[in-house]
Formats: sequence, structure tokens, C-alpha cells
Amino acid sequence: MVVRVKLIGSGTKADPHRASLPTYQEILTLVSQGRVYVLIPDEDHPDLMAHPHIQTEETGHGRVLVALDASGHQLWYSHLDDRYQEHSGEYRPEVV
Repeated sequence: MVVRVKLIGSGTKADPHRASLPTYQEILTLVSQGRVYVLIPDEDHPDLMAHPHIQTEETGHGRVLVALDASGHQLWYSHLDDRYQEHSGEYRPEVV
């Protein structure tokens, strides 16, 4: 799944810009907008495209998730916490 998430980190060597995800492939980073488009492995997200309150846009990389409501974010956070129990609470991607 391709998703647009909030960029975290200050952009320094000690705190590089990144997505708040355990694994992803960066497609496009928009530092000035604080956003990054990433490809996420299927095992690292529930079926968010089936969630009733999403917004997508079509890009050259296909359909991209660009908005998700609070319940969708909680569903994703629970999925990540269950999958990466040793990092529970650490991965909190924010779809923007």
C-alpha cells in the first residue's frame, strides 16, 4: 500500500527525516510540506483501503491513501503494536 504520512525528525545526522514506521520504501519526500510518500509492506498495515473514512488520490504510483480518520489511525496503531510488541507505542504514522 502507498500512503502519504507526516515526516518526523529534524533532518540532522542524529535525527534524520523519516516516517514513523518500522519498514517502508520511500517514494517521495516533501520536506517543505512535512510529508513523505511511502510503500508499506502488506504485513505492516490492516486493510485500511476498506476503512469507511479514508481519502485517496491517484498518482503515478497508483492509488495513495492521503487521509484517515481517528478510528482508522487507532486500528493501524493497534496492528503495529501487536506486530511489533517490543516497540509498542513507538510507531505512530499520521496520514496527512
